[in-house]
Amino acid sequence: MIEITEKDLVDVPLNPVNHPSHYETGKYECIGVMLETQGEEAVKGFCICNAMKYLYRHKKKNGREDIAKAKWYLEKYLELEEGEKAGKVQSVETNRLDGIKKLRRGSNAIAE
Repeated sequence: MIEITEKDLVDVPLNPVNHPSHYETGKYECIGVMLETQGEEAVKGFCICNAMKYLYRHKKKNGREDIAKAKWYLEKYLELEEGEKAGKVQSVETNRLDGIKKLRRGSNAIAE
């Protein structure tokens, strides 16, 4: 068992590709909330569509940064696909949300 307290919930360093600030609200990142509320299949479809959007526009908007964002979404898709094949999709964001929910319910013990 790992014990997590509020002090363990540190902010993730922000950057425009991996953790853009406009997709976070407090301790929740948008992609993690999407997994919780929409499910894995919907998020996988979103990842493919977003990757295509960034590749399509990269020459006219943000160049290399858009290519990096497309890569991030393709890697997220593969992470979800690989987790699904292993029978357990648990992204970092989902694990973080689960830990926060348990803390809010008053349980400080979270199983590994």
